[in-house]
Amino acid sequence: GTRLILAGDFNVHNTDWLGSTKTTPHGEAMEVLSAAHCLTQHVPEPTRGNNTLDLVLSDFDTTVTATLHPPIGRSDHACVVADFLQAPPHREPMTPRRVWRYNLADWPRLRNFFRRTDWSTVITDDIDLSCERLTGIVSQGMMRFIPSKVLKLHSADPVWWTPECSDAVKSKQKAWKRLRLHPGDVQLQQAYTQATAAASARLRRAEDTHAEATRRKLASGGLSSREWWATVKRASGCGRSHEIPTIRDSDGTEHTSSKAKAESFARYFAAKCSLANDLNGGTLPNIRHRSDARLSTVHFRPQAVCRELRKIVPSKATGSDGVPGRVLQQCCEDLCKN
Repeated sequence: GTRLILAGDFNVHNTDWLGSTKTTPHGEAMEVLSAAHCLTQHVPEPTRGNNTLDLVLSDFDTTVTATLHPPIGRSDHACVVADFLQAPPHREPMTPRRVWRYNLADWPRLRNFFRRTDWSTVITDDIDLSCERLTGIVSQGMMRFIPSKVLKLHSADPVWWTPECSDAVKSKQKAWKRLRLHPGDVQLQQAYTQATAAASARLRRAEDTHAEATRRKLASGGLSSREWWATVKRASGCGRSHEIPTIRDSDGTEHTSSKAKAESFARYFAAKCSLANDLNGGTLPNIRHRSDARLSTVHFRPQAVCRELRKIVPSKATGSDGVPGRVLQQCCEDLCKN
């Protein structure tokens, strides 16, 4: 979970809590604040004269050591160095994500591709195999007629971050590494200065471009109330974090990655949804059917399927098959003709 660290020159006095020569109202208030938030004061000795004015407070449940060193420069306060023996927070690895550029799509040729496809080779008695083949053909058409690019972003990256931003930052880092090897090289110093300026300009441009696109999107009037509020929250930085805190199983095992958390939830709910061993031997009860009639086949009319595909909301998330709803909506008539 989130940890809290407070450090600095608090300039408070408290005889019982800090061993100060006197107690002030601010010192008493600071002690109450620390107790209310379960904070521990880690500085063991006075930092100026006989008073402990420089404090390090935290709610860490691991070992924290604070040591005093000689003052720096003209300061009359001791230098406090605190060591927190805490494992670094888990960060999800970068996951590649393909982004389709629908504004550059060749929709006429994609529709023609679907019209000329022999869908009879797709349909089999195995529904899973049929779905796999159908998805493969749709994906093939998308790759041929819709430009795309693969992004590798961390979940913690800003919403306006682009691949160009990553390239600019990498160029700056490379220039810095070359300069460190030859610190006196004037040309390398100039190259680093230029790379730094270019990276800053790129990041500002990306942020400004995203802000302007957001303003146009909100002012367009074409958003539903749900989309409007989602856009406002993203722009204001609210509700961006969806990370589930660390999960601890009954045996004490802690899970930090998204996959491990999902598996822990799955085990928990699977146990809750299972029949008890002493209930009919763990088997399902015999439920009497209300009718003897059975459906051997189900028929869907192409017109009905096309009508449902037209209702798809393009902004909805793509399903597990990876086929975007925008493609199904744009090519619904051609997909349903066969």
